[in-house]
Amino acid sequence: MIRRYSMPHGPFTICFTIGIWLLQQQTVLPDFVWAWLLCGLPFALLASTKTRWFRLAHALLLAVFACGLGFYHAAWQAEQRLIVSLPDAWQGRDIEVIGVVAELPRNHERGLRFSFDVEKILTPQASVPPHIYLGTYYDKQAKPLG
Repeated sequence: MIRRYSMPHGPFTICFTIGIWLLQQQTVLPDFVWAWLLCGLPFALLASTKTRWFRLAHALLLAVFACGLGFYHAAWQAEQRLIVSLPDAWQGRDIEVIGVVAELPRNHERGLRFSFDVEKILTPQASVPPHIYLGTYYDKQAKPLG
């Protein structure tokens, strides 16, 4: 009978979370070319675990796999989120849109912020995501109206 040693769910989850944390320390998103290296790790885990050194290597490979999986899963989620953003060419420019306020404004320390669903873009050749957040900012030097 061959006994397989695997990492319990707790350490796997901790290593996965460390991978997510490591991604958040990066200044740019990683290139996904390196993610293909993770595909080979599960096959390396099929190696014999008869000796103590193989069991240690097995646990270490599983930890590296969990960490890499968390890292690239978080990177993929961030990439999906950034795809639906305002293009750089339109940053800081006025764009006229028609839409609906999707939720009540929320107060924060510098102003108001609310969710807005875009129904129509009036500015020619402008590209706007279908769901945006708009905000107003308080000017501390301005006197209140009234």
